Amino acid sequence: MEKEGSQGDPFTQNLQADSAQPMKDGNRLAGRGKEQAILKAAYETEGFCLLGLYGRRRAGKTALLNQFCKGKKNIYLTAREVKPERNMAIFGRLLSREPGLKALGLDIGLNDLRSLFSYLAMASAGERLVVVIDEFQYLSEAEPGLVKEFIRGMEYELAQKNILLIVCGDTFDCMKELLEGELSIEQRAGICLKPLGYREAARLTAGYSNEEKLLVYSVTGGVPGYISLFDTDRSALDNISALFFRAEGYLYEEAKNILRRMYRNVSLYNTLLEVIGKGAVRMNAISKGSGYDTPVISPAVKKLIANGMIEKNLPLLNETSKRDAEYLISDAMLRFYYTFVSDALTEIEAGEGERYFEEKVKPALTGFLGEAFEDIARQYILIRSKNGGFEERLVKSGRWRNTDANKHSEEIDVVSVNENKTAAVIGECLYKNSSMETERVEKCIETGEKLGLRIIKYLMFSKNGYYPSSLRKYKNDERVELLTLRDLYNL
Repeated sequence: MEKEGSQGDPFTQNLQADSAQPMKDGNRLAGRGKEQAILKAAYETEGFCLLGLYGRRRAGKTALLNQFCKGKKNIYLTAREVKPERNMAIFGRLLSREPGLKALGLDIGLNDLRSLFSYLAMASAGERLVVVIDEFQYLSEAEPGLVKEFIRGMEYELAQKNILLIVCGDTFDCMKELLEGELSIEQRAGICLKPLGYREAARLTAGYSNEEKLLVYSVTGGVPGYISLFDTDRSALDNISALFFRAEGYLYEEAKNILRRMYRNVSLYNTLLEVIGKGAVRMNAISKGSGYDTPVISPAVKKLIANGMIEKNLPLLNETSKRDAEYLISDAMLRFYYTFVSDALTEIEAGEGERYFEEKVKPALTGFLGEAFEDIARQYILIRSKNGGFEERLVKSGRWRNTDANKHSEEIDVVSVNENKTAAVIGECLYKNSSMETERVEKCIETGEKLGLRIIKYLMFSKNGYYPSSLRKYKNDERVELLTLRDLYNL
């Protein structure tokens, strides 16, 4: 799994922020500086401006826009999963209440998008107008050609108006034509609303231990809408059991709801996620496990990647090797669901889900958390680098693996490289109740020396610390740092 730094002007660049909707009213915009800067720049730009906001369900898009619209002249329209004519009727009723149009005494009847934009143009008289069209996917996917009609109406009716038009949806695909197509509108930008990073997510569960914070992060992936469901007066384990392993639990149906919302052939996508979640990571194994031929699953896999549900994982420093590609579930909630919950549906429906959790899931959680531990170790290195913690600026972090001619496999959990991939920080992770042994540290150093890079540091990450022999051996070695879970959360 790779994480890349991003740079550039906040208005003109598509930005993938690693923050999302905060949970408490008193802290609603925590971690939202980048998104706020883009919205502010767009609002302060003269003339017409188009801004696309997209991100996964529960990421906090609507909450961010509601906050942004406060105190500004705005019209907020939310599309529904109905025919276009029905959405136009709903929009017409909303526009009829808009003070500027109401004062004109107009009998508003919307027949199509062109007429919608015509009325929005009338409403834009005076101060700058913010127009939000939320749940845009329900318009763009309603019928072929509707996006082209949207573009024509926008260019003809709004291009010369003092309007900030914000189009909001679940995925980039639903607005790709707007943000990347050939438009006469020059002022346009996109914001991809990403979940919170592990540090920001931890602030929302401040009452938990570091182990519990990691557990919450491992099943929510930093999605604010999910983190908000955790009652920190109860243990993280109790919350997970109640949310996933009860038929009335809020997250029990969430995976299926996401698939129903995004795909017509839910059975196909559900099957693919199930087999990947159970360990089929190569295309031929996915085909065999799912019972679908490769020509069927290949486009479906591409859609899952485009929508951020799975990733095509290539070993860092060897990204061109197609034979080494692995397909992994990248969405943390879906990964947890298809690792544990999907096998327990019968028990959950019979009211035995919490017993199943105690007997089957809890004993396996330490192994599951190992991958989340590696993820936050990679985040830690990039954050520390951004703060000037290393002599080189590191921009990408991932896992390295290699198989030689004798089919001997080697792997490094964390490799974080600079821009031209000449220098790196190397890391080894151990999320177990035992301490990391000296031999494991030595093996990491030995393997790292084979990469042909200048090694800036070797960082060891161990949940339960280190044996005294390791602490003594590396105490004065400036190349090696021995870190624990506490160090990652105290950055």
